[in-house]
Amino acid sequence: MKFSKGMLVVAGFSLAGVAAAQDAAVTTEKKAAIQNIVPGAYSSLEVRHSTQRQMTDDTVDNDLVNLTVRPTLGATFFDGKVDTAFTWIFSKRPDAARITKSVMYNETVIKALEGKQGYLGPYAYAEQGVDGQDFSSADLGLYGEIATDVEIIGGVLAFNGYWNPTANYLSARELSKDGNKAPVSSRSESLSLTEDQSSIEQRDPTLKNVVGVGAKVKPAAVKGLSIGFAVDAIQQWKPKYAAEEVGGDVRTDIDGYETSSLMINKYAVSYKLTDKVTLTNQLRQNVAGYYEAGIDTGTPDRTGTVADRRWENRVVLSATLF
Repeated sequence: MKFSKGMLVVAGFSLAGVAAAQDAAVTTEKKAAIQNIVPGAYSSLEVRHSTQRQMTDDTVDNDLVNLTVRPTLGATFFDGKVDTAFTWIFSKRPDAARITKSVMYNETVIKALEGKQGYLGPYAYAEQGVDGQDFSSADLGLYGEIATDVEIIGGVLAFNGYWNPTANYLSARELSKDGNKAPVSSRSESLSLTEDQSSIEQRDPTLKNVVGVGAKVKPAAVKGLSIGFAVDAIQQWKPKYAAEEVGGDVRTDIDGYETSSLMINKYAVSYKLTDKVTLTNQLRQNVAGYYEAGIDTGTPDRTGTVADRRWENRVVLSATLF
């Protein structure tokens, strides 16, 4: 799998992170200015180099390379029971001369039920696209997470899992894009519809259910190292519509859901360079479900219709700023 010059940027950030940590070791840690106003404020920075392998059957076509920088600013409230964060994504592709801001999103979780090993509560995700000032889509639902560690000979075995059922709503700006219009069911093919009438805008939410489980080994011999495997199972129900002619007018009604599914297998090696800086290499395998589905380069963590991008390698440098 090919890697671009962006890998040098990741390596550079790694060295910078180590140097910064050495300086921090001889100085007293200071609070960020915003933490004096919002005690629960936090911030992080992620640099991600991704290589997506594009294939036709078993033949490799090319590798799609992308470098993104993702700063995050968030805060916790009510003793950590409410967590909200804003993340900006800035992208740089090899065929582009400039860095572009592709997405800004907010993620909020309320830990309504919380225990020693996990929590469950309401969840909200709102995303803003490149060209719009308003949020272009929003997910509302639940988020639950559980994690536990088991001591084994030579280290620790850590298990984790999460559940994230949501309903996805699209804004008018998002609905205006042809690619996001809901498909018309075959029942409407017998009607004499114009091209505009046959492109029915999606009025109902897309339902999603995401379940993830994983395990990783943390060997005691190498402090900060972890080797793990995880799998995400994504199921999606997108509404489809049927049209019928009533009194000379064409009326559209929901006519079931189009189902798609996707499995993402993730193999990862991670190493903590310092207490605040971590370097991770993750290999992701995208496996089609009941219908042909793969990852979309615009939203690589969601089900899409691109079935030829089966493999992706991510090199991620993440740092806690405060």
